[in-house]
Amino acid sequence: MKRRITSSIIFLIFLSTCFLSPSSRQAQASPSRPGDLIVNIREGASIDDINSRHGTTTRQQILGTNFYELYAPQGRSVKKTRKRLNRDRDVISASINHLVATVFARSIMSFPDSRPEAGHTESDYRAQRQLVEKLRLDQSHRRSRGEGVVVAVIDTGVASDHPALEGHLYEDPYEIPDNRIDDDEDGFIDETRGWDFYDNDNDPTDEPGGSENSVAGHGTFIAGLIALMAPDCRILPIRAFNQDGNGSEFLVASAINYAVYQGAQIISLSCGTSEDASVLRDAIHHAREQGVIVVAAFGNEGTDAEPQYPANQEEVIGVAATDEDDRRIYFSNYGRGVSVSAPGFHLFAPFLDGGYAEWSGTSFAAPLAAAQAALIISADPDTSRTRSIMEESAMSIDGANPGYEGRLGKGRIDPLSALQAVNAGAVLDLFAAVALSRSDDSLAQGEASVFIYGNSQYFALDASGLDPSRGYRLVVNGERLSSTELRDDLTANEFGGIRIVFSTDPSGDEHRLPDGLWPVTRIRSVELRDSEDRIILRNEFAPVTEFAPTGEFFQKEARIESTASFNAFGAARVEAASNLVRVTIEVERLADGVYELFADGRRLGVFAAEQGFLKAVLTSDGSEGVRIPPEARPAVNIRRVEVVSSGRVLASGEFAITSGAIGR
Repeated sequence: MKRRITSSIIFLIFLSTCFLSPSSRQAQASPSRPGDLIVNIREGASIDDINSRHGTTTRQQILGTNFYELYAPQGRSVKKTRKRLNRDRDVISASINHLVATVFARSIMSFPDSRPEAGHTESDYRAQRQLVEKLRLDQSHRRSRGEGVVVAVIDTGVASDHPALEGHLYEDPYEIPDNRIDDDEDGFIDETRGWDFYDNDNDPTDEPGGSENSVAGHGTFIAGLIALMAPDCRILPIRAFNQDGNGSEFLVASAINYAVYQGAQIISLSCGTSEDASVLRDAIHHAREQGVIVVAAFGNEGTDAEPQYPANQEEVIGVAATDEDDRRIYFSNYGRGVSVSAPGFHLFAPFLDGGYAEWSGTSFAAPLAAAQAALIISADPDTSRTRSIMEESAMSIDGANPGYEGRLGKGRIDPLSALQAVNAGAVLDLFAAVALSRSDDSLAQGEASVFIYGNSQYFALDASGLDPSRGYRLVVNGERLSSTELRDDLTANEFGGIRIVFSTDPSGDEHRLPDGLWPVTRIRSVELRDSEDRIILRNEFAPVTEFAPTGEFFQKEARIESTASFNAFGAARVEAASNLVRVTIEVERLADGVYELFADGRRLGVFAAEQGFLKAVLTSDGSEGVRIPPEARPAVNIRRVEVVSSGRVLASGEFAITSGAIGR
């Protein structure tokens, strides 16, 4: 089971994809040719019976769902087959499996700069001005480097052996390589570094070759930009396109679902279609429900008239491209649906065969925005705030773009301002999460979490791998939540997922927190039961005395404010997992020099402020440079932190939660 409790608020859904046995129809066609149709069948219906009635053939299924990709019978049009399927009593819906292509594959004939210029050097890559200088990466990296964040790149694959990507790629800790066993029981065998959905294997390598319109190297270039901007994040390669940049709605939707299951907090999509593809839209909607940030390129047609899905989907951060002077590049699409802009002109990044290339396009602006999101999430794990931080901190570029005011999003991304906004924003007083254990050999998994922002309290349940469209019951502290809170039983969606949030101040789809669950720190046991009252998932919150119990995570934050005449501000965070405790203190607008830090009057050590910023990280094992002093333990009980210079307290902060009390 791939439930991972980390310093990020990660809500996972089991949406992985497995491939069925090849049929005679598949044997006659290219094994990697996308199917013609997508069907969603009723619970209990047989896809074999449906195929028998209509002459269709299954190519693949999204595991845990009733979505299938089918080939139409030879000699019959796809549209007629779709109509017949939609009249079938066992079919909920049948749709065309639309072509989805990388942004370059869509615009390759009209975009004169569509070809990468190879032959560049690592120094070109490391020192490119519009990234390193314009985006102030040196200062940004003092605040965040994307640690603990997984960014999925759904593209043509990634050249994992490129020297510039060494140490930057995600490795599945739950899968043993090359043993031909599905160790983590997710429907994929030996997928230690992502999956190739186009060719159905565990090698998502960016392959050279293809036709004269080849965009081979596209995914590697994107991964290199993310690695430069968020060097401590981990990049999850997922191949959904061939060397010519062609894929399908079903392949991309499956790749998105796989990324979410693997624990990606961010998905980077440099692809598009003019069709509002329903399954792709639904996959993105489910990813967003689970707290995943989805970033997509807005397209290279140079217009605001042509739809560009998924970038203009409301739940997606759509990214336009700018040049070194923050002007819209002539090929970049624009419009009211753009969220932010990012550099996308004459960028340098790793390419195939271990080399480097120069390339331009919104395809490369999007991953820069995705990498900025990784920096933000590493500093502020609440992904519900990531988009607003990105947009509100963006630098306005309307003045440099007369005639395009308001059509290039909120402005050009500004990582440093975004990270400063994190330290100036509201703090998460408490977050605690516990992985829910399944009671049988099903695919079910889940997480229960509680969090407190000031006067607002929340309890959330996320479950996945359930039976699609089936009803379930939630039992907390031994009591079933009554119909007054839920109206009726919880129903799993078509992807087998449930997400429900209770709040003292509910908005949108949130439910009011029952009086019996206030305060949320008193929540202990959480159970999800099926309609026959069998326990499917359960676990208990346990008090955190120093380290969190196995499978549990605890975090609390405090706002740091100046006590002197200057305007220093910042935040302190205490995190506890089963094997590590971390204390992080960040303060902005300090004079350069050395400062003493104290916790409850106990000295933590001396730390330096550079360029007006101080960051101190202390851990229980000293793995990040400084060990938490014995006299400051248990760190989960820290009440107050102080920044001191020459015996004078310059800034301080107090935790609203003064212990690791949860589930008592």
